[in-house]
Amino acid sequence: MRIEDCNFINGSAGKSGGFVYILSYAVNGTILNCNFTNSAARWGGAIRWQSANDGKIINSTFIGCRGNSRVSDLGGAVYWRTANDGQITGCTFINCSSGIGGSVYASGKNVMIDNCNFSNSYSLGTGSSIYCSADDAVIFKCNFWNSSVNETSDSITGAIAWASATGNIFNCTVSQSDASYALYIDGYYNLDGIVFLSKGIADEVDGGLQFFLDL
Repeated sequence: MRIEDCNFINGSAGKSGGFVYILSYAVNGTILNCNFTNSAARWGGAIRWQSANDGKIINSTFIGCRGNSRVSDLGGAVYWRTANDGQITGCTFINCSSGIGGSVYASGKNVMIDNCNFSNSYSLGTGSSIYCSADDAVIFKCNFWNSSVNETSDSITGAIAWASATGNIFNCTVSQSDASYALYIDGYYNLDGIVFLSKGIADEVDGGLQFFLDL
């Protein structure tokens, strides 16, 4: 499966994938150079990628993609569900929102999110820009600007909410965020495999820089 150079405008779905819903048989699928604008769904405002391994979303833009205004909504733009060896690279997320994972919700194993820009992401609960529970995940060279969370929410959260047992986050920048922290780690998970490398810079983040340091 390959979707390339397409524009998707004003999509919606009651449950899954406002524009695209990919199932397990679409192995080695690629979405390349696409634009997704103004879409809504409970799970994956623009895309739900379900159990299809070795998938890639490359150089694509998501604007105004969102959930259906429920705390249980997952992934304002992308809901990556139990799909292994996936990659989201070179993508831009603008004004995306959801209950958990304002722009991206990722689970599975060996998921990489790299060289992406997140601007004005919002969550009702945790993970203003990204919620990641994928084991052996990598978040690399991503920029997060103006991540925010519902002011009435009791959730402690961050621009990135990390619930993975193992993985790496490095060379990311978080700025002008009103989430509780730049990075929020769920304490119920084993953190031994997480490595923080240099240039993990965060500034103007209310509440301090817990677990996210410029070493």
